[in-house]
This record gives sequence, structure tokens and C-alpha cells, in this order.
Amino acid sequence: MVEGFPYENLLTIGFLNDDYNDNIDAYRKNFDVVINDGDFWFVNELMREIYC
Repeated sequence: MVEGFPYENLLTIGFLNDDYNDNIDAYRKNFDVVINDGDFWFVNELMREIYC
């Protein structure tokens, strides 16, 4: 998804909503942060910390 876009830092966040036990290992391998059946609270708080 980010191929072709220049960036200095990248944080990937995966939202795991189905089949937690079957998918958690793959999500942990592919994302920096895994949110299990959650909302955007973490993302919003992270953006506040970075930009405020």
C-alpha cells in the first residue's frame, strides 16, 4: 500500500476483527501494532501525541 510513496518513518496498524487465534501470528508479523476488535481510539490518541 505504501509502495511508491516516500517516507522517513512508517507505523503500520492492523485491525484484527475475526478469527483472533488463527490470525494473530500473521498480524504480529505484518503490523507494528495490532488492535483486536477495537476502534480508532489508539490511532486518535497517537495522532494527538504526535501533533499536539
